[in-house]
Amino acid sequence: MSRPSTTSYNSYLYNVGSSDFGEPVGWGPPIDRHGYDYTNTLEYWLRVKKAIKEGRTGEEATKAAFPTKRPWYAHTPEESYTELFASIAEAYPYPIRALFLYYANTVLATNYGIKFVEVLRDTSKLPLFVGITTTINESFLYADLIVPDTTYLETGTNGVQFLYASGAGAVRAEGWRSPVVMPLTQKIGTCPNGHPRYASMWELLIDLGKALGMPGYGDKAIPGVKGRKYEGRWFEMHCFWEYIMRVFANAAMHAKDLKLIPEDVPDEEVQFVESNYPIAQFKDIIPPDEWRYVAYGLARGGVFTSYEESFDARGYSKRSVPGDRQLRLWYDKLAKTRNSVTGEKYYGGPRYFPPALYAPVGKALQGQKAFIGPALRELYPAKEWPFIVVIHTGPLYTKHRSQFYYWIKQLAPENFVVIHPADAAKLGVETDDVVRVETPMGAFEAPAVVEPTAAPGIVMVPYGMGRWADTVVVKPKYFEVKDPALAKLIAELQERVEIPEDAVNPAKSLPELVKKILFTKSPAEYYEKGLVPEKWRFNGVTPNVVQLGDSSLGNWPLLSWLGAAQAYFDTPAKIVKTGRKHNFEVPYIVW
Repeated sequence: MSRPSTTSYNSYLYNVGSSDFGEPVGWGPPIDRHGYDYTNTLEYWLRVKKAIKEGRTGEEATKAAFPTKRPWYAHTPEESYTELFASIAEAYPYPIRALFLYYANTVLATNYGIKFVEVLRDTSKLPLFVGITTTINESFLYADLIVPDTTYLETGTNGVQFLYASGAGAVRAEGWRSPVVMPLTQKIGTCPNGHPRYASMWELLIDLGKALGMPGYGDKAIPGVKGRKYEGRWFEMHCFWEYIMRVFANAAMHAKDLKLIPEDVPDEEVQFVESNYPIAQFKDIIPPDEWRYVAYGLARGGVFTSYEESFDARGYSKRSVPGDRQLRLWYDKLAKTRNSVTGEKYYGGPRYFPPALYAPVGKALQGQKAFIGPALRELYPAKEWPFIVVIHTGPLYTKHRSQFYYWIKQLAPENFVVIHPADAAKLGVETDDVVRVETPMGAFEAPAVVEPTAAPGIVMVPYGMGRWADTVVVKPKYFEVKDPALAKLIAELQERVEIPEDAVNPAKSLPELVKKILFTKSPAEYYEKGLVPEKWRFNGVTPNVVQLGDSSLGNWPLLSWLGAAQAYFDTPAKIVKTGRKHNFEVPYIVW
């Protein structure tokens, strides 16, 4: 989850990166098969070998290795939620015995992610599901174990360029994050070097690593970087602090050598950090000379560069370019890659392809020679499905967790569907009408706003609402799914779950000023009393729950066929008036 950086924060003095610390040799594909070429697998070569034994040669033997049970995404750099859960369900390319999920809400955040509930509920396919989380959301409702995690204000997103830190500014820069307060989760012990340990994702991974005897944890965990002052030395890692302080030391010492941090850091800079930053109590982990430069960076929230340091004399950015630094109009590796379900080769250059299924369906699977499936509009013609559902974020709500930021809720307390005036006129729909938006996977109801901000033929839904679980639960009533088995699982949710006032709540004991600073996203009583869903907690809708599945791949959520990106902008729909009206709480805002 790191982002573009300016310093070698993982490997300047201390090697806290993902390799060269004695780790075992990695082998085999990830279960979602991203970044892995099918032709490098044992499955592929066994099928080719079998075909050769049967007398087939050349292209015939190669084609015999296809189709695969599910797609392989050789050119995809990141994981796919769809393929993670579909692969668990189908035990392909292998079954798994446990899933650890961190910082994610796959059921709600993925197009048609509601289908993942089938996997999360099925212990024959997923015997153990561990959730690492600050709240129990729509996905973690089904976890066997919940590991309490820390928020971004504690240790949740600490480090350099970690977890959504931007590297997109005009000039090169990198963000450093350290705790605002010490963790409020349960103190689970003290490491051998006397540092406190609190329940979190970090400490769970350290304990698991030590329990399994894995390299990279314990007494001999972090090696010094070759060619630098700690070459040949090893350092301990028994707690989060012994990791993160060395991350900051790497970044600080590299920044000093890049002249982004001055050689002589004033004493008052160090004193300021030591007086105000909780992380300063762990300065004993690194030498005093390294700590001075760390303090300088922490006081500023990172390191920054000038325009001259970010661009060369021609005005070209000095940022590193991913890959081999070539922009291609024809990519030979792509042209040699086959769609693993159809067996046909991809096109290696720029060309428009309409949104489509991954593979041909039905009889066409045997007869159609194509590297992708039929266009969606062939299966769902505009005459029957005249609209396309899309999401839109705007400047207020960016993710579904934005629903709980009540300062924002005062500006836009609810969402709706935006329909172009020309479409609304044909349907007889006016602003305030409650409409039913039907898709091939189900339907949801929401009030309409008639505005030209949506293009004709588009149903636009502002993103970030429509939730039903955040430790407390209210059964969702605004949508329905067509799949009977999935509908049954949704129906089994409890009508309402509240947290009693006498439940453990560490926020109650905090000073009032700290509460006001830390807990601005919801009313104070939400943190001081029992947790009870009020009117804003779970209002609004999300179209994700009924977005399109791929019928060529078992109706798992639709993906882009090359990059395995979740497809949020391709769901065909129709609109039906319900005859009901809605009174908006405040004048609606359309961005």
